[in-house]
This record gives sequence, structure tokens and C-alpha cells, in this order.
Amino acid sequence: MHSVQVFVSYSSHSYSTKMYYLIKLIKLLRSFISRDVNLLLRAYLVYVRPLLEYCTIVWSPSLIQDIEAVESVHRKFTKRLPELCNYSYVEWLKKLELQSLELRRLHLDLIWCYKIVFQCVNVNMSDCFNSESAKNPFFVQVFKIVVRF
Repeated sequence: MHSVQVFVSYSSHSYSTKMYYLIKLIKLLRSFISRDVNLLLRAYLVYVRPLLEYCTIVWSPSLIQDIEAVESVHRKFTKRLPELCNYSYVEWLKKLELQSLELRRLHLDLIWCYKIVFQCVNVNMSDCFNSESAKNPFFVQVFKIVVRF
């Protein structure tokens, strides 16, 4: 019996994701004659950001270079909006009422953890968490996330 092991790094995935979605972003921006910020923002939120956030529970980047690679797509979009070119990235996000992709991934991870803990999904909680309530003298339920491969 032969087994094949394939090692795909998150860095290579993040880089290929970044390049693919940068191309999508450029095509999106070129397809609109209008430079209305609200129209371009809506198009980005409908066509590009969902693709960047798809299955982030599985492939969420952990290295700073990978996080920045994916975040750069978000940054490049906001930088190309005509009214916001003189502001910093954080100011762009505030003016557009957007969150960074890193913060959105964290939010989605917390929602997923909630669903696992409260059995809203068919995932065995013991596969993902270790309960340490027996060690806690204050009887507060504490969970520790465990990554198993």
C-alpha cells in the first residue's frame, strides 16, 4: 500500500489567493465607468470580499506575511477609491465603515467556536477543545482550543 503526502503551505495558498483576487479586483474596477464610491464598494462587497473570506476557518493565515498578503487585496481596493486616496488604511476603513479582513476572520472563527460549543453544527466538541474545568478552582468552564492533524 502506497501513501502520498502532499504538503501545501499556507504561504503559497495566500500568495496564489492574493494574485487571483487582485486580478478579479482589477477587472471589477475596470468594468465600471462610474467612480461612485458607494457603487464600487457594493461591487467589492458582493464580488471580491466573499471570495477572500470563503472557507477561512480552514485556511486562515497565521503568519504575518500571509495575513498581509490577503489584507493587501482589501488595501488595494480602498486605495483606488477616488475620494480616499489621501487617507491612511485605518482611516479608509473607518470612513467606509469596513473591518479589516483579519478582524473579520477572527469574528468568523469565534462564531464557528460558538457553534461547536453549543452544538449548532455536527462536530464533536472534544475533537476541537479540551475542557479544563476540573483544574479550575473557581468552577468556571474554561476551554482550550486544540489543533489536531
